Amino acid sequence: MTAGLLGCSGAAQAAGCADLFKFEPEGRLAVADVARLGKMVSIEGAGDRSIIAWTFEPADRPAKGAWRGLVVVAATGSDLGTPVAGGVLWTSSEASFGTMPAVLSRTRDGVKLVVAPRTRMSGCPRGFVAFLGDDGMFEAGGAKLGALRW
Repeated sequence: MTAGLLGCSGAAQAAGCADLFKFEPEGRLAVADVARLGKMVSIEGAGDRSIIAWTFEPADRPAKGAWRGLVVVAATGSDLGTPVAGGVLWTSSEASFGTMPAVLSRTRDGVKLVVAPRTRMSGCPRGFVAFLGDDGMFEAGGAKLGALRW
């Protein structure tokens, strides 16, 4: 069984939020960074497709230059052995976020994750959105990253 994210493009940034968010599809983390992960939340949509989000502990977020790790986002199915696609969401303003900045919800055509700053930021009213459609299409920051197939 071959599976995965088909047609994946490069890094995505939310429109108007490029100074606040950077999403790295298939981003890599060191074991030390994985140990910094904190709370996990998930939501299941149609066809057993789910979005899962793990936030980093606020006091110990990994860094890449001026960027700080905020959330690891994964899109997958609920069966064992199904593919996982996703990436790492970075922020340039970690002070703008609380301990659980990710909110998950169902829509009529999929499931989504919204990461929004605590305070309204100029030019970034909706925050960062990752969306997994019932058709398997995975989007992050407004960019279609590909279709999750298995």
